[in-house]
Amino acid sequence: VELFVNTGEGNELQLDLAARGAMLGDIEAANGTCHLTSARTLTPSRLCWIEARAFQESLRGDGQMVLGTLAGLCLRLRRLVSQIDAMKLRSGTRRLAGFLLELGAKHEGAASFVLPFEKMALARHLGMTNQSLSRSLKSLREMGVTVKGRSIRIQDCRRLGEFCSRESEGS
Repeated sequence: VELFVNTGEGNELQLDLAARGAMLGDIEAANGTCHLTSARTLTPSRLCWIEARAFQESLRGDGQMVLGTLAGLCLRLRRLVSQIDAMKLRSGTRRLAGFLLELGAKHEGAASFVLPFEKMALARHLGMTNQSLSRSLKSLREMGVTVKGRSIRIQDCRRLGEFCSRESEGS
């Protein structure tokens, strides 16, 4: 599920990609405010709607639920801060490489997987244009990344990880 806001210029700014099992709108439901973001599914999805009042009552009566909700909020905050940090300090190509490594879920050897959503959504997630994403994918070929549609193969995750961790863009 893609979470986004509409800008004043009629564009959309993606804020997050929520994975399977994620809770959406919990902050708004907990404090009774309106949703600040919009959402759309990128793949066939099944959603469960919980009324704000019922959610609030559950929080009042269940300390474990409060702690679980708070832990989820903390994880999302850390992920968003990490994304902001990456946007400011890393090139689009390095952000893409890091994201592909996360999807590959390996640090050594090879990895093959299918992108869980369209490339256009990936570009928005990484703060890139579609053209920049295309150029970055092409430049990652020399790092052993091959792309066919939404299928990705990383020949050497360690090598790609070293590329991601380099400080200067020219190295």
